Amino acid sequence: MVVIAQGGGGSVSGTVVDTAGAVIPNASIELTNQATGVVLRTTSTSAGEYVFPVVPTSHYTLAITASGFKRGVANNLTVNLNQLTSVDVTLSAGGVESTVDVAASALVLQTDTSQQATTIQNRAYEELPLSVATGEARSPIAFLFLAPGVSAPKNLNNTGQSFNTRVNGGQNFQSEVQIDGASIHSTNVSGDLRNVPFAPDAVQEFTLISSNYSAEYGRTGGGIITFVTKSGTNQFHGGLYEYLRN
Repeated sequence: MVVIAQGGGGSVSGTVVDTAGAVIPNASIELTNQATGVVLRTTSTSAGEYVFPVVPTSHYTLAITASGFKRGVANNLTVNLNQLTSVDVTLSAGGVESTVDVAASALVLQTDTSQQATTIQNRAYEELPLSVATGEARSPIAFLFLAPGVSAPKNLNNTGQSFNTRVNGGQNFQSEVQIDGASIHSTNVSGDLRNVPFAPDAVQEFTLISSNYSAEYGRTGGGIITFVTKSGTNQFHGGLYEYLRN
């Protein structure tokens, strides 16, 4: 089963089987966002397969129930941007009031797609120093240089201009830039990263797809840069910073 993540999220899929390896059809699967409490629901097919094709990036709890089997639960499931998280579930016979823990993890090697991508998560924005030598004070595009294959021409101060990045030796201003799945192409300069209108504090994570794009892309000679902004949660949160430049 091949699943391609789209827009501002990833995807979750897997197969539900019993301890003998036989598939379990019509199992009820719930995917709960731990930050917001929003629940996505689906059922397994006749082949025991299930899929959530578009899931916002966050941490989730996956719960699987089927008649005659113990309830399976996978906690702290992380969904990353443009990545497939595979969770194959084995249920034991028993009453639904019993619960078993299910091991789950995102695939390190994405065998369902040939695209080359790098994801920079929120932790990098919070813990790594943000260089302002490029002239774009507190800009999230400065973190593009954490991805392999990204370079920028030098200005008069011999520093790279992060808005003018080149991916894998391609031309500058040739990348597709998306925010929460929507393109922000300029009408006169495509791939102009100066159109990124928010501070790093607003970014949940971003992904740079550098080669072998899927069929949903195709208007670029550079990379695919997708930003996902933070969404509201059930907890109050905010940020405070001081910026001083001599």
